[in-house]
Amino acid sequence: MTTATPLSEAQELVLRLMERTSVNNLSGPKIVSELRTNTSLWRSAYFTSIGIEHTADGAWQFNAARQDLISLRDLPKDFLQLDTLLLLPVPGAQDDLAALASGWGADIIQWVALPEAGRVMGGRRSVMEYSSCPDKVILYVWWD
Repeated sequence: MTTATPLSEAQELVLRLMERTSVNNLSGPKIVSELRTNTSLWRSAYFTSIGIEHTADGAWQFNAARQDLISLRDLPKDFLQLDTLLLLPVPGAQDDLAALASGWGADIIQWVALPEAGRVMGGRRSVMEYSSCPDKVILYVWWD
């Protein structure tokens, strides 16, 4: 699917960071190309390094205790230690977005549900439009 939706300048910066990254199974140029071709499936993409873990009830939550500053160490070497892509889907496009991500060689592809997504994105009201599919709000894609 293609669309002419222009990306914001900030989003372009994030994609350019990812495009520079190719390590192990993470092929930044391939992923960015596919994201650009399929902008009708996602609203925003954020490339970072953040952990995720199961809670006692089996839900996924972001590991707030992890502080990874390896990139600070490696910036003088022109390298960023980023390994996680977070995608906010277009509501209703969750399954197509996950199918696209399944071809990226990631070690983990997991949905973050409405309660956790609301917690990390400024409150439940900021993600209420995902109420019809509350288990699929943020797509977490991680490479080892």
